[in-house]
This record gives sequence, C-alpha cells and structure tokens, in this order.
Amino acid sequence: MGRIRSILVVDDDAPMREMVIVMLQEQGIEAVGAESADAAMEVLRGHGFDAVLTDMQMPGKTGMELLLETRALEPRTAVIVMTSFADAEAFDRFTQAGAFGCLSKPFSREDLQAALAGSGPIDFDPAR
Repeated sequence: MGRIRSILVVDDDAPMREMVIVMLQEQGIEAVGAESADAAMEVLRGHGFDAVLTDMQMPGKTGMELLLETRALEPRTAVIVMTSFADAEAFDRFTQAGAFGCLSKPFSREDLQAALAGSGPIDFDPAR
C-alpha cells in the first residue's frame, strides 16, 4: 500500500477515538473521526480516505459490517480493525473478509505505524 494521507477513525469510545486521531495527526496524516459504522458510511460517501481504522465492537453495526460495506463502496480503501475482544480465529476472519490488518487494543504508536506502513497485518498476540 502507498503512503496513507487520510484515515477515518471509527470508534464509539470517544477518548480512544480522539487519542488515535491525535497520534495520526502527529504523523502528518489527516484524521477524521466517526462514532459509529453508520456515521462512518455517511462520511465515506462524502470524502475518499486512504484507510479506515475501525473498532470491532460497537453499538449497532459492528466493525466487520463496516469492513464489508467499505470494501463494497471503496475497494481500494484499506481497512484496519482494532479490537480488545479478538482471538486468532477472529483475526483470520477479518483478514479473509479483506482487512489490511488487525490491531489488538491496547496498541502502541509503533504498532499503529507498522500497520499503516504496509508491513502487513499486525499479528494477533493473545498475550497482550
């Protein structure tokens, strides 16, 4: 994947969403937030993003549903799923559905940078 210049951050946890936005902006990346999958789809329709970074567990539609809808609407947009509730099997489902990567919460700035740099999916580490 080429250099990421814009990311839509989707998480119902406002402090987490804002923290990730700040981390991205510190790297010179345009970052916009959405609090739900439905809100994210509205934003995606009006603005092209290089990537979507979405939480897996949210009220309403899940991150998996957002992943599938994003892939249908914008197939070239990379989707990275972040979650506190995944295991290796869930990670496999995300990548088989077209996720570019998966980040286990909590994740470090370095983990985020590696995912965005295109070094491949972040391996799920159940020890975290």
